[in-house]
Amino acid sequence: MGGSGAVIIGFLSTILFLSFSRLSPNMVQATNAVPHSPPSFRSASSDYPPISSEQEMRQSSVCQRMAMIDRRMRKLNDKYFPKANTTLRDDQRLIISTTAYEEAWYVRGHLITLLAYTTPSTIIVLHLNANSTYTTDEISSFYSLAPRRLILNHIRYPVRAYHGTLLRALLGNVEEVRRIGLSFGYVLLMCSNAWLVRGGIEKWIGRYKASLTKEMNPDEVYEDQSGKIAKAYEWAGMRLVVRQGLPNPETMFQTKHEGSFFPAKMINGLIDRFDAYLDGDDVSMLSLMCTVDTYLEEFVIPTWVEANLDKIENIPGRRYPPLVRMSTSSHGYQLEENVAVEKDEIARSLPYPHIFGIKAVGRSVVDYHGTRRDIMNRIMRKNGRARGVVHRLEDELRKAILREEWVPEEIQSKAF
Repeated sequence: MGGSGAVIIGFLSTILFLSFSRLSPNMVQATNAVPHSPPSFRSASSDYPPISSEQEMRQSSVCQRMAMIDRRMRKLNDKYFPKANTTLRDDQRLIISTTAYEEAWYVRGHLITLLAYTTPSTIIVLHLNANSTYTTDEISSFYSLAPRRLILNHIRYPVRAYHGTLLRALLGNVEEVRRIGLSFGYVLLMCSNAWLVRGGIEKWIGRYKASLTKEMNPDEVYEDQSGKIAKAYEWAGMRLVVRQGLPNPETMFQTKHEGSFFPAKMINGLIDRFDAYLDGDDVSMLSLMCTVDTYLEEFVIPTWVEANLDKIENIPGRRYPPLVRMSTSSHGYQLEENVAVEKDEIARSLPYPHIFGIKAVGRSVVDYHGTRRDIMNRIMRKNGRARGVVHRLEDELRKAILREEWVPEEIQSKAF
């Protein structure tokens, strides 16, 4: 994509960010209010019960504005980014839906691992947080890694950790692929600090179809002291749409989203169902999920898939957990000596046939444990053509270190 396209992307992103910034005070409201008896929302189909949460009704004006922004952005996308003219139509194609908010050098490192360890037919769809700022040159640098394999979601949501906006972004990536017109057979969910360490995921996903999930009964749901799991369980979208297809609608399923994979028809079916379920202001569940203060992505998709498992053809009797091994959870840029995953974890993970990636790869410019360097060295040994890209990334990291006054001189050499 040329410079003009990148400028347009920046312009569209700015519009969406400014629009969402006006909504931010309302978006942090939780949706666990006790249901009362206000006028019920109408449904787009008589198959769905009405929504009756007073809290959700108060949020409807917020969601209506969000839906209006979505519609406006899609019109701009259709004008400036028409459907791709492609001859590659493969119903077995893998789509990787991933999200990022970090500095550009870190996002490129994440993308490099996805590109290096997947086949040329696999498409990566990237959502950039509306609360993050990227220059036109940085946007172009993402595309330059693999122009024919990377799609940038031009609708950017203000994603927050442990919030429904993350699920909205992940599903929005799939919507972007549908808008472009590419056919695909499977969806792999990822995040920016989960990096691949070996290839073969397409063959694995084609064989096992869907990730293993864990069933939760109501007692387990309410044992969580934070109340986050209960919020997912009680959310109208889960209560009225997703859980209704289960043999026991009182249960719910869970799995980590990083590395989880599912058939495209499952994800597409969920999007279509949520999009069709409207409230009184013609706002769909897709927009309503942006008001939910919990990590919906771990519950909504797994529960939906389990409720429709009989529709997946040739699914094997044995299934495996997500493809990413989670050893740590890293939430910041500094003081990551004890929380970022160590490089030895890569060697410990490879003997397991179902593990293809690790988390959490440190976001600090200082690679305390040499993990990022080890991942990139493995890529260079695997593919000599990647050397130039990796070396350029290393140069950027060295420059980034010089900007960070808190980095002691004695450990600057450990970067990347």
